[in-house]
Amino acid sequence: MNQKGFIKDIVIIVLAILLLGGGYFYFSKNPAYAPAENTNQNQIADETKDWKTYRNEKYEIEFRYPKSSDVIDQSFFQNAADFQVDVSYDLLAGGYEPARLTISNVADSRYQIVSVKTVLFTKNNNIDGENPIYFYKDNRKVYANCVDYGGLDILDFCNKVLSTFKFTK
Repeated sequence: MNQKGFIKDIVIIVLAILLLGGGYFYFSKNPAYAPAENTNQNQIADETKDWKTYRNEKYEIEFRYPKSSDVIDQSFFQNAADFQVDVSYDLLAGGYEPARLTISNVADSRYQIVSVKTVLFTKNNNIDGENPIYFYKDNRKVYANCVDYGGLDILDFCNKVLSTFKFTK
């Protein structure tokens, strides 16, 4: 290989590195290209800041919920180590049960429950008015079910409440 060809190859490599590095720097520092996830989380945090907080020291859980909702601890139906909490939507669903979000560490054996990487309910998983999912939070398995037998669209409500769920220890 002659010296001119070698220099040409070095110049091309250096230019490619500078171009890639400059592109990375521009896109990582430009807010227009920030992940939408961060914006969505900030928006949800703003919407939930005036909500009530449910905290259960025994089960080491906490989440926020609208002032117009009620929280019912159903854990007494479970084993001592298990929890189940229902968060009612502020309207009755028109069926025999109120629309609600159920959060638990026990699976509902009636359904094949879908695993999700992002804690998010979608319409794709609706089974006769129920939307069961599970996910991992702090290496612990959590089951959730967005229940609506009356045809209301409460997925947004369920997603916002569930986005605030955390283990306290």
